[in-house]
Amino acid sequence: MKKIQVFTIVSIFVLGVIVGTITSRSGKKTSEVNASTDSSQAEVVYDYCLGLDNNGFIKDNAETCLGEVSLEGMGIDVASLEPTADDVNDYMNNIAKNYAEYSDNVLLTAQTGDTVRIDYSGYLDESKDVLSASSDEEVTIGSGDYVNGFEDSIIGLHPGESTVVNVTFPADFGDEHINGKSATFTITLNSIKVVPEMTDEIASRALGKDNGTIAELEESVKLYLLQLNLHTAIYSYINSIETDSLPEEYYNNKIKMIRAADDEEAETYAKAYGLTDVTFASLCGYTEEEYEASLERRASESVKAELFFQAIFKKYISDTLPEETYNNWTKAANLTQDKIESYGEPYVKQSIIMIEAMNYIYKQYNAGEAVSQYELLSNLESIESSDEVSPAATTDTSVESSK
Repeated sequence: MKKIQVFTIVSIFVLGVIVGTITSRSGKKTSEVNASTDSSQAEVVYDYCLGLDNNGFIKDNAETCLGEVSLEGMGIDVASLEPTADDVNDYMNNIAKNYAEYSDNVLLTAQTGDTVRIDYSGYLDESKDVLSASSDEEVTIGSGDYVNGFEDSIIGLHPGESTVVNVTFPADFGDEHINGKSATFTITLNSIKVVPEMTDEIASRALGKDNGTIAELEESVKLYLLQLNLHTAIYSYINSIETDSLPEEYYNNKIKMIRAADDEEAETYAKAYGLTDVTFASLCGYTEEEYEASLERRASESVKAELFFQAIFKKYISDTLPEETYNNWTKAANLTQDKIESYGEPYVKQSIIMIEAMNYIYKQYNAGEAVSQYELLSNLESIESSDEVSPAATTDTSVESSK
């Protein structure tokens, strides 16, 4: 029997390179959201172009907010960006895990860290009543998801073998009928998940191409990890910038936009699970005051990022977005005029400006390209990532296409 687990409610967001850009499928949006704990409905209206000029730049003397902006001023150590051999090897191993399969080979032996499938049944010792039973349940040995002693008893078994284990539930287990009581479980090991050795075939599948090789995959992983390290360094620098002034109209609109996105996530979760009186704050375990503070922080970081990339663009690329560049991006992303108007042209231009600035920085560090022209639409339709809650432990083993 599993421990009673308290699952963190996770709002799943899409993290695009443009961390500061919060978007929806319409540029100007009116939405009804649950704006309070008493489930009263309030109308939230926001305009993605509010505070932007016709060229896609933030107005109101934006460049003075962050002070002097330069690549040299970021102080990023190039050597620190290079992934180590261990980093690459670990990531390659994680990719291989995606292709693991269960095996009932009797020569296999269950060990700590293995993921296995088991049958089990158990009863309370004092009553002999059936406590719980399950067939072909997936268990990761050492996860701590089950009562102490349960997972360890699987260690050393071969597929097809069974064991009997006596356990004692903690006094605070969470169920008054079994708190502090002893129980006996019979466990049968059915199969063990086996991670294959990396091969060219697996590399091809991971790369999404025919006739790929392990060497090609390693190079893609190196580039991906380099980009990840650079992305982290850039945003660490941006978030470290202290400023006493942000464009007020733009900042206030950003708060409204983030709040609406949060409320939409909460509403979606509530509908999925048939809940009421759910707010984003409650999903994160925040008081309303803590949520408001986090909202202001996220809005501030978002606006600073947008100001930063705007400044980089103006300093190193151009004072305005060239028409040819704009047309190339919108054409590659298949942005029709109707789609552009739904977002608002200044907002589309701002997104392109930020991507162009990010790509410029990446090139200076030999990190390829941050976002391709074909990815513009997905960035426009993404929702800003939130670090307010942490997703359940997962390993991203996808390899971004070589930039």
